[in-house]
Amino acid sequence: MVSEVHRQNPELLKIGGFDEFIKIRPDDHLPGKKGGGVLIYAHEIFKAARLDVPFLTEYDEIMWVILKPRRLPRKFTGIALCVYYYSPGQASEYRQAFVEKLQLSSDFVLGKYPSCGIFMMGDANELKLHHLDAGIGLKQLVNFPTTKGGTSLDRISTNMHEFYNIPTTGAPVGGSYHFSLELNPTCSIKIDYTTTVTISRPITSEGLLTFGQWLSCEKWEKFQDAKSSNEKATIFQEALLHNYKACFPEKSTKRFSSDRPYITQEVKKMVMEKRRLFRHGNTQQAKLRKVTRKHANKYVERKVNHLFESKPSQSYNRIKRMRGKVEKGVDFGIDEDDVVTADSLNKHLGNIVQSLPPLLSVGIPTPPPESFDFPLISESQVFFKLKRLKRASITPVDIPIDLIKAFPDYLSGPLTLLFNQVTKTGEYPSIWKNGFITPIPKKDAPNDFSGVRPITMTPIFSKVYESFVAAWLKDRILDKIDPRQFGNMPNTSTSHYLLLYTFQCFIDIECKT
Repeated sequence: MVSEVHRQNPELLKIGGFDEFIKIRPDDHLPGKKGGGVLIYAHEIFKAARLDVPFLTEYDEIMWVILKPRRLPRKFTGIALCVYYYSPGQASEYRQAFVEKLQLSSDFVLGKYPSCGIFMMGDANELKLHHLDAGIGLKQLVNFPTTKGGTSLDRISTNMHEFYNIPTTGAPVGGSYHFSLELNPTCSIKIDYTTTVTISRPITSEGLLTFGQWLSCEKWEKFQDAKSSNEKATIFQEALLHNYKACFPEKSTKRFSSDRPYITQEVKKMVMEKRRLFRHGNTQQAKLRKVTRKHANKYVERKVNHLFESKPSQSYNRIKRMRGKVEKGVDFGIDEDDVVTADSLNKHLGNIVQSLPPLLSVGIPTPPPESFDFPLISESQVFFKLKRLKRASITPVDIPIDLIKAFPDYLSGPLTLLFNQVTKTGEYPSIWKNGFITPIPKKDAPNDFSGVRPITMTPIFSKVYESFVAAWLKDRILDKIDPRQFGNMPNTSTSHYLLLYTFQCFIDIECKT
C-alpha cells in the first residue's frame, strides 16, 4: 500500500504485520511545502527493504523499496516499488529536475536488479512522464479520473502489466481529494512464452578423439578413384558429414523466450535445485549467483566487448537481450506450418528475380585475352587457409569450423587435390553451387514477405577455393582499376570516397572565387 502522508509522527502510522517505509519532507523543502512525504506499507511476507539510491537527497520525494515475494513469473526475480509525490505549482526547473531524478533512480535500480519488475506510482500532478515510461518499458495503467474534480493525477506504471487488471477506484481515505486505487492481479496468469527446441551436436573431447582417429586412418580411396571434380567433392563432403554425425550425437536443448542468452543447462539445473531447496526452507543461493555471473561475464567477453568499437548498434542489441528485452519474432500472418511458409517465402523471393528484365547484350570492345596459367595450389597453402578460418555461419552440408581448424593437417591433402582438379578442368562441383537462403528482417517484426531480404550462404570449402581465385584475379587486375574506385577494394571504404568528394568540392569553390 502506498500513499502520500501529511503527518510527521511515524508512531501514528504503524500497522500490525506490515513493514513501514516513510520519507518525510524536510522543513526547508525548496518549494516551501513543509511536512508530509511519501509512505509505503509492505506485508512482512514480502521481506521488503528500502533501496539507498545515491542520486536522491532528502529533498526528493521519491522512495524505492525492493520486494521479494515467494513466487514470481519466470522472468522476474523481485519487484522494485517506487512511490513519489510532485508538489503542484512549482517552477519549470524543479519540474525538469524531478523528472531527471526519476530517470536516474530508475536506471540505477535496473542496473542493480536487471531482472526485477518495476512499479512507479504516485501523484504526478502536472508532470509529463510518458517519455520516462517508454524509455524503460513501462505501461501506464490508470486511464480514468482519480480525483473528485474529474482529473487524472495519480499514476501506476509497470513492466508487469500483463499480470494485472485495470485498477479500480474506491472511496477517498479520510478527507482526501483523491480516490483510492486498487490494483489486483489477473485471476489466471497466462504467460505468452515461446519454447524453442534447439538441436545441436556439442563437440566433446571423446568425439574429437574418435573423429581424429578416423581422419588419420582414412585413405580416401573412393575419393581418389573418382574421375570428375563433382564426384570428388560429393564423396569428400558426404564422408565428413557422415562421420561428424556418428562421432558427435545430437543433443536437444529447450529454451524459453524469457531466458537470458548466457543461461546454460548448468545454470538451469542449479535453478531447479535452488527451488527444491527453497521449498524445504533452505534459501542459500550464493553459489547460483556466482555461477550465473561467471556465465554472464563470459558471454560479455565473447559476444559484446569486441562490438563496442566496430559495431556499437549490435553491442547495444546484445545488452538488451541480456536484460531480457526479447525482440519480437517474425509473423507473416500465415496459419500454416513452417514448411508451407518456407515454400511461400521461397516463391516470393524467386518471383522478384524473375520479374527483373534480362540484361541487354551490349557490345563492349575488349582487348584479346592474355594467356594465363593458373598456379598450382600447395598443401601448405590449404593448411594455413583452414587454420586461419574465422568463425562464421555454416550450411547444413558443412562440418563445424572449429572441427576443421582442429584437423587442418588431415583435411588439407584431399582438398588440395580437389582444388587443383577444379582449376585444371574448370568443372565447379555442383554441391558448391547450392546456396542456403536465410531471410533477414529489414525492420523490426516484419508482418509480410516484403519485410525480409535473403542472405545466401555457400559451403565453407567453396569459400576457401574462392579465396584462392580472388587472390589470383587481384594480382592481374588491381593495377588496371581506376584509383578512384573505392567499392569492393581492399583497405578502402566509403569514408575515402567522402574525403575525395569533399576535397573536390573545396577545389571547385576555390576556382569560382
